[in-house]
Amino acid sequence: MVRAKLKTPEGRKFLLALLVVFMIAAACVGRATIVGVVEQYNIPLSAWTTSMYVLQSAMIFVYSLVFTVLLAIPLGIFFLGGRVWVVGGVSMLMDISSEIIHSLLPLFMVTTLGASVIFIGLIEGLAEATALFIK
Repeated sequence: MVRAKLKTPEGRKFLLALLVVFMIAAACVGRATIVGVVEQYNIPLSAWTTSMYVLQSAMIFVYSLVFTVLLAIPLGIFFLGGRVWVVGGVSMLMDISSEIIHSLLPLFMVTTLGASVIFIGLIEGLAEATALFIK
């Protein structure tokens, strides 16, 4: 359903809007980050090491991606309609809840049920084997 919506003219406008938002965010965050380092620490660009470039570039990419994701919700509702985002939101919440349960289950088994580490390992191994067998 989402892929079909993205192939429509409204979906292409949505993707173009996301690209524009990302480029604007990258330009603003990049300028603030690089100028901030140069002015704050008095390190000219010619004195930067490769690791400084990599770290600053990663920071610019991550922050720009966060801004783009935050603006994707209102842009998606505007261009694609609310129904697609409701389905996507429900899917995301289901995924988050299953990951939380999967990570907290061993803690519950040890603290509340008094299970041993070996028993938890056996259950986890059985669950992984079952998942691989079913795939």
